[in-house]
Amino acid sequence: MADDNRIWLLISKKLSGTLTSPEGDELDSLFKSHPDAWYTFEVLSAIGPGEQVPEHLLEEIRAMLNTVPTDADTVTENTYELPDQKKKQRFNYKLPVFAALIALVMAGGLYFLLKGSRGITSLNKIYAGKGKSTEVTLPDGSRVKLNSGSYLTYPSDFSSSNTREVNLEGEAFFIVDHDEERPFIIHTRDLDIKDLGTTFNVRSYPAENITETALIEGAVEVVIKGNPATKRISLKPAEKLIYYHEAKAGQKKFEVMDMDPGSGTNDFSEIAWISDKLIFKAERLEDLAGKLERRYDVAISIHDESLKNSRITGAFAQETLTEAMDELKQMIPFNYWISGNRVLITPK
Repeated sequence: MADDNRIWLLISKKLSGTLTSPEGDELDSLFKSHPDAWYTFEVLSAIGPGEQVPEHLLEEIRAMLNTVPTDADTVTENTYELPDQKKKQRFNYKLPVFAALIALVMAGGLYFLLKGSRGITSLNKIYAGKGKSTEVTLPDGSRVKLNSGSYLTYPSDFSSSNTREVNLEGEAFFIVDHDEERPFIIHTRDLDIKDLGTTFNVRSYPAENITETALIEGAVEVVIKGNPATKRISLKPAEKLIYYHEAKAGQKKFEVMDMDPGSGTNDFSEIAWISDKLIFKAERLEDLAGKLERRYDVAISIHDESLKNSRITGAFAQETLTEAMDELKQMIPFNYWISGNRVLITPK
């Protein structure tokens, strides 16, 4: 709970412009273990002074300022899933969130929210559930395909700002309508990616140790957050940038390299998922298990450290979960059991 209170206090100071440099480093560290708080911060950051604000958020904050929450209250967002599963979801925000919002208003970080905005542009949130993907056309005509277990947040209208900014948690393939006068920027946990006329892929799952940008056509500029010494990094087609949240000893914090053409295929492995393929090359079984969890909407447990670190190369297309597991056990001997949406892997 102490961490929860601390992170919301630091978020309030960040948004109000009163965060010190050491506190900024602390906040970056806390974001790694609190991806939900990072996501909320990104949404709030996307709403700048003078920009239009969702009316429901105005009403919720006004109500919160006039009530003292006892344990947890419920806030409703405009949240969308796949087109055939549109529904409103409810999210529980505990006391630290309310305290942080009040602190934000008191510090001036959300002062503009209390000004009584009208003519409001809402934020849309698209979610691709595990085992599924979904596509969306943004207000400017840009197209985005979301991989399973991914969220994309964007305004319903880009016309009120001189930039087009979206927030991504997970993985998405972008085909951007280039506009010199209104740059397109994707915010992830650690990177900001700016379009320069582009087709590219961005991967930033909270549970993974990397954030990756892979450029297919055009050009992008990448900025690493919280690192002012790092210049804008430009990518060329068929290049990718990998940022490591926790770099190992002797490992660079980020690196630029050529994209992987895959294993026995002409497809780049980084974007094979958009064709419903999964290509992996010398990948740790534990890391591959995370991708299989999203692909098949299951939870996989591996009860052996040596198995977790086993390297494996291959590809899946139309295989069922059972077929995929059978193929894997031919490459790495192990036993497995499937019960409902749970998979257990043990040494053979």
